[in-house]
Amino acid sequence: MGKFGDARPHGYGLGLFVGTHNGLREVYHSGSTAGYSAFLTRFPDQRVSVAVLCNATSAQATQYAHAVADLYLGDLLEPAEPAATHTLTSVEINRVAGLYRFDTTGLPVTIAREKDGLRAGRAALLPQSALRFLTSGRQVWELDARGMRVADEFGTVEEYRVLLR
Repeated sequence: MGKFGDARPHGYGLGLFVGTHNGLREVYHSGSTAGYSAFLTRFPDQRVSVAVLCNATSAQATQYAHAVADLYLGDLLEPAEPAATHTLTSVEINRVAGLYRFDTTGLPVTIAREKDGLRAGRAALLPQSALRFLTSGRQVWELDARGMRVADEFGTVEEYRVLLR
């Protein structure tokens, strides 16, 4: 595993990502082009590898590969998703739902109401408090009056500004 200039670790090296999946060490790579997608993952400690190749743009190769791996590694896995520890009120949902802009690229991100919860794209936001959320990928989303900060397992932080609430 490599390190950024400020000594924080990152999970990328020599074309592969190093991380964890449900508590197990994982080495993986994904890719897509021209309507095809692929995902290759290896769990070195368990000596298990899964490769998925898809010929549809809408296919979710990563999710399919993890589903297969989960069948083989079931008893060794930690729970797939962190649990919500806070129940959102309607007022709290309305306070967070809206359109945000990624500071670095300017790309928009929408946090939308879904039943009694929130979603950002495909990711369900699991409330830990009224303004702190986790995703199944263990990202931490923290909101304040200016926008939100999203941190991954390596401490890399992306900042978003509120455009519309």
